[in-house]
Amino acid sequence: TQTPICGKDFKTGQTLMNGMGVLHLEIKQHRMERDFGLKVRVGKPRVSYRETLRRSVKVWGECIRQTGTAPLFARVELAFEHFRGHQPITFVNTLDSAKLPPVFVNAVEQGVRSALQSGEVGYPVIDVAVRLTNAETHQTDSNEIAFQAAAAQAVNTALKDNIVLLEPVMRLEVTVPEEYLGPVTADLNARRAEIQDVLFRGNLRVIEAQVPLARTFDYADTVRSLSQGRASYTLEPHRYEPAPDEVLRRLLGEDVN
Repeated sequence: TQTPICGKDFKTGQTLMNGMGVLHLEIKQHRMERDFGLKVRVGKPRVSYRETLRRSVKVWGECIRQTGTAPLFARVELAFEHFRGHQPITFVNTLDSAKLPPVFVNAVEQGVRSALQSGEVGYPVIDVAVRLTNAETHQTDSNEIAFQAAAAQAVNTALKDNIVLLEPVMRLEVTVPEEYLGPVTADLNARRAEIQDVLFRGNLRVIEAQVPLARTFDYADTVRSLSQGRASYTLEPHRYEPAPDEVLRRLLGEDVN
């Protein structure tokens, strides 16, 4: 597990804390209240969604400004494709230094990576390979700022109406007496959980499942109620998977009915 990281939302004045799940955040909340004597008001946890490409595209981005005291010129062609590598974003330059100097290539990469930190919906983009396939420069008006801006415009164009929302999926193990197996299983099905296996452990049953993090925020109270306090569970991050279309539409503020 990772220690939650705090940050400030300057629009709302709230302090944001990242964690691996509700229990992880509650432990930190109790520590703040117990160790530092703080009165903490908490809101509903947010899900750390991600975005990725729906389809491969090749686009041009440009930054051309001929007015003012500092004209700018840069044009880049970038190819985007889905790719699950060792890093969330893979950048590949296919141009030699005669076509585009290394300092401008670095600027393009910086612009790409910066723009992909916030996708079309506002979440980081992952599992994407970006290839720099072409570029145009101007003898006097091209600089690093221009190429960063051109790369960012290309990213925005590539992501427009072309993203898949990814939701975190957790690995869940529930240990429950057999007489409560039915209600617990039915509740998991209602949470869009995929039950992988049901095993015996002495007089108990062990349910192994995968469930979206967004559907687990009230699980501790629910499973306690369904089993009269006799069930226990463990929850850990597993992977990211495409979220249902209605989740994306809800984040975009569209009607999901």
